[in-house]
Amino acid sequence: MREKFLLLLLTLAPVFLFNSCKKDPVDDNPTKISVLIDTDLDVDDAMGIMYLLQHPEMSVEGISISGTGMSYPIPATKNALGLIDLAGQPNIPVATGDTIAINSINTQFRPVAWITEANAMMGFELPVNPNPPVDMGAVDFIIDFLIHAENPVRIVVFGPMTNLGRALIQSPNIASKIEMVFIMGGAVNVAGNLQDGGITTNPFAEWNIFLDPHAADIVFKSGVNITLVPLDATTKAPVTNEFLNRFSNDRNTPEADFVFAIISKLKDELGDMDFWDPLAAVISSDQSIANITTYPVTVITAEGNENGRTKVDSVSGNSVNVCFDTDMNNFENVFLDVLNGRMEKK
Repeated sequence: MREKFLLLLLTLAPVFLFNSCKKDPVDDNPTKISVLIDTDLDVDDAMGIMYLLQHPEMSVEGISISGTGMSYPIPATKNALGLIDLAGQPNIPVATGDTIAINSINTQFRPVAWITEANAMMGFELPVNPNPPVDMGAVDFIIDFLIHAENPVRIVVFGPMTNLGRALIQSPNIASKIEMVFIMGGAVNVAGNLQDGGITTNPFAEWNIFLDPHAADIVFKSGVNITLVPLDATTKAPVTNEFLNRFSNDRNTPEADFVFAIISKLKDELGDMDFWDPLAAVISSDQSIANITTYPVTVITAEGNENGRTKVDSVSGNSVNVCFDTDMNNFENVFLDVLNGRMEKK
């Protein structure tokens, strides 16, 4: 009997050892924040996405593609799948969105050159992810995910809000599942940027809001908590030569290498450039680096030279947290630490 017991113990010992070494998913940073990214996958979106994928306290649960922004849905979906593969998270669901804005034809004004560059991700090759996008559209994916979410979800928007706007129209109750929507978009107390793309008749609007003003208006009026990272903040967040030199010597991961390649090429093309979507991504993970003030803001949906404007309106505006300035030294440190895998879990 003793010999049989010893034999049984020796047989089961590897099993006990294996189970004792297994990672318990329940204990793996249970305070992680669930994040959905909604993006048109413009080139600078990729930098913000890569940051969020690398952040140890953010759990990206899905990416929805806005088809009304600066790239077309099919290449944008392919690029999103490539980004998550590069980040070692190839199974994150990616859902493709519609190409039609809500009651707006402003997508016709998108500069073709910008779309071509975004579709091709500036010529940089991403890994081929063998996983396909999910078999539901972006709007249905957002609704389904939020309905079944056990905890409040943070949504980070890097493009027009067509998907989220339609989701809130179809299922208004999902608003209660949203912890905060962080939006890179708008221009509150500064001029817009449409002129950069050849539109000179509207000095007020910013591209992400302009491409689907009605969607932005729906989101602003939905009652969800909103933090807006507008041009007011991004124009004070330049990509300096000093930062680029520092980044050149501080790249220890494939993710950091990829972001450096993009930002270097953009800097070469544009000369002066700002942190747009990367700033919104970092603020979505750490609001302490930003100067944020609550304002009553409305989105102008009427046709005319203010179409798409995000305007302070004390009468009918909706309460929005607006970022006006950033601690750039802190921002740069956090950005590089996360991309290089140095950020520790709290």
